Amino acid sequence: MDRNLKQFSAIYIGGGNTFRLLKDFKETCFTNVLKEYLAKGGIIYGGSAGAIIFGQDIRTCSHMDSNDVGLQDFHGLGLVENYSIWCHYNGENDAVINNYIFEYKNPVISLPEETALFIDDEVITVIGTKPAILFNEENKKVIQPGTLLS
Repeated sequence: MDRNLKQFSAIYIGGGNTFRLLKDFKETCFTNVLKEYLAKGGIIYGGSAGAIIFGQDIRTCSHMDSNDVGLQDFHGLGLVENYSIWCHYNGENDAVINNYIFEYKNPVISLPEETALFIDDEVITVIGTKPAILFNEENKKVIQPGTLLS
């Protein structure tokens, strides 16, 4: 691991264009550095684009970000089981999320504002003041804060 990261107790990855963020991380091999940092007990918090890249596939951001960097590999870090992450969720997104699931066959964890996931030793807990919403091909399930996903 890059010894410069060892000095930090946590890393924050903010928002912006998700395609650009993932492209930059992949081109610099920073995705590998992040995974190693996590494996050695590091803490990472992602907001918006910084959270979406933790999922299986980042095309959940296509309704708000353009792929102006020509990214071809849409695989995120895969840190949330086989789920893709949908940030800034509201009920008006349901049809778009269902279209995403139909097209890409990835289940989605949708996070409204004020909601996050806490992952520790592969145990995923919903935290915050609003529930997360799980979408898959069969249904939509509300997960209240304080509830374990796995």
